[in-house]
Amino acid sequence: EGSQGPPNPKRRKQRKEKKAEAVASLQKHRKLFGDAWLSFLRLPLTSSLYKKVLTSLHTRVMPHLLNPRLLIDFLVDSYDTGGVVSLLALNGLFILMHEYHLDYPCFYDKFYAILEPSLFHVKYTQRLFHLMNIFLSSTHLPLYLVAAFAKKVARLSLSASPCGVMMAAVFVTNLIKRHPNCRVLLHRNSSEEIEISEDPFDVNELNPAKSGALESCLWELQTLQSHYHPTVAALVKRLTS
Repeated sequence: EGSQGPPNPKRRKQRKEKKAEAVASLQKHRKLFGDAWLSFLRLPLTSSLYKKVLTSLHTRVMPHLLNPRLLIDFLVDSYDTGGVVSLLALNGLFILMHEYHLDYPCFYDKFYAILEPSLFHVKYTQRLFHLMNIFLSSTHLPLYLVAAFAKKVARLSLSASPCGVMMAAVFVTNLIKRHPNCRVLLHRNSSEEIEISEDPFDVNELNPAKSGALESCLWELQTLQSHYHPTVAALVKRLTS
């Protein structure tokens, strides 16, 4: 009593067939989903819709595609556009590079080149610093690259809003902590007043390797200690003490 008897081979076969059909159906739906998105991205999009697509592409679309690499052309073209559009394309590109082995040797050079004062005055500023923290987290990055990002962000912060200055100061000091060999930027000429005309760093140079950041120092942080906003000045003093 209570015995279920031997397994029924016919039922087992039916269950396997149902599972296979479900998998095939899912694959078919994912292919249709991907085809629909690729067709949509070929349409002329308004600026606001274009930005909205880039904002959610990496979370709402890419995980459901059979082959996310099909978005390479769209994301690379977006990244090459410059400004906010480049910033919004970063998440998708980063996923393609790290999870789908996209080879993009100029990625960091272009990321460095898109850093400009306007990015400190848009609603995506917080996203910018979040992405920079992710992309510059590796301890295997070249020293000149880390120094260039630290120096350029520090320089751009001089004309940023108080909120932008605080995000920049936290980013730069954390970046230096992660890369101790760049501490020379904090200590070099720290007791001297530096004229901007004497700074070997060229903020207009788009190639980080040629920016001269490693020969410079972070005098900008010292300047920000005298910021007109007391909260900003106090934060920078605390971070650099």
